[in-house]
Amino acid sequence: MKLSIQQTELVKALSIVGRAVPNQTPLAICKCVLLTATAEGLTLTATNLEQTITLQVGATVHEPGQAAIPAKLLAEVVASLPAERVDMEMRPSNILGLACGSYRTKINGLSSDDFPSVAVMTGQEAVVILNGAELKIALSHALVSVAEDDSRPALAGLYMALSGPEVTLVSTNGYTLSLYRLLLRRPVDEELTLLVPGQAMSELAHILKDVNDPAQAPPVELYAAPNTPRVGFRVGAVQLVSQLIEANFPDYRQLIPTSMQARVCMPVRAFKEAVKTARIFAAASGCIRLYAIERDGQWSMRVVSSSNEVGNSVVEVSARVSGEPERIGLSREYLRDILGTMSDGELSLELNGSSQAVAWRVVGDEGGLHVMMPMILALADYVDAV
Repeated sequence: MKLSIQQTELVKALSIVGRAVPNQTPLAICKCVLLTATAEGLTLTATNLEQTITLQVGATVHEPGQAAIPAKLLAEVVASLPAERVDMEMRPSNILGLACGSYRTKINGLSSDDFPSVAVMTGQEAVVILNGAELKIALSHALVSVAEDDSRPALAGLYMALSGPEVTLVSTNGYTLSLYRLLLRRPVDEELTLLVPGQAMSELAHILKDVNDPAQAPPVELYAAPNTPRVGFRVGAVQLVSQLIEANFPDYRQLIPTSMQARVCMPVRAFKEAVKTARIFAAASGCIRLYAIERDGQWSMRVVSSSNEVGNSVVEVSARVSGEPERIGLSREYLRDILGTMSDGELSLELNGSSQAVAWRVVGDEGGLHVMMPMILALADYVDAV
């Protein structure tokens, strides 16, 4: 293998595929990135055996071939080189030589024949094509409630349901639920459900992190088939292939309230600032208390937290209220996560009593929904902090 490539291009490519390299693994070959030089350019592949990222970049290939090189070491070496042309040549005994300006480096690699066989999306037709900017927003919303541990495998994944003109993304950790619906440019021919590891979908979100303008966003091609244990995504020259979770996702529809006792609407920014302050005093209890109050026909939401050791905080946020809302207690951590998906506009809280699930929406955003179970309030929690 012998090729030339720009240092900046190689640094960017290694930073993308390197995210699939496991931090800890007994298999040394899985700590490597596979470099494949062909007439089409240079292809980089990394895998943790469950997720694989492949990226093709432009390069001048003098001699085709392959090399398996420790990914972290290669990334550090290339990042230290000047922003010039990098000449790469595979030498005997799996040694990769690099030359860039006055720099000369040799890196010991492994046999490329030992690199795991990975699934690729070649010759397949995409099931659906999504707008990259719209999918980025959907993932930032829907991934919030993915469970952080895999003691219940189904909850460590993002559920995707493709049906007719829309795709629904859902996650739940048993305490909160996050849902986002995307309209498709073209309806799917057959219904399809997938349970994708949350880690893989987080990697897809990272690939899309610089995508902002829907009009100029790259398409995201989704590849999947019924009874196939994997799913693939293609974003430009990047491919992400992941194993699916073989578990039954809960019937999320049963977790979404179908009625409400009261609704409270208030500005997102003002409520987030109030919660930011309340979190300081809720570190010990983990609970932030909310209740609506009326003075002279004007409603506000009181955000309260307290600590015997630190003190307390009371912030009132102007609100519109319908119905008769009861006082509720909410987890400071889950509240932070849910509010982190909202930036502006008006927030709507749909309440059904102090012990029932609370539905969170941004007014006018029909695609997004969060559901959170409240915390049980002690008798002392009903005493106003002053």
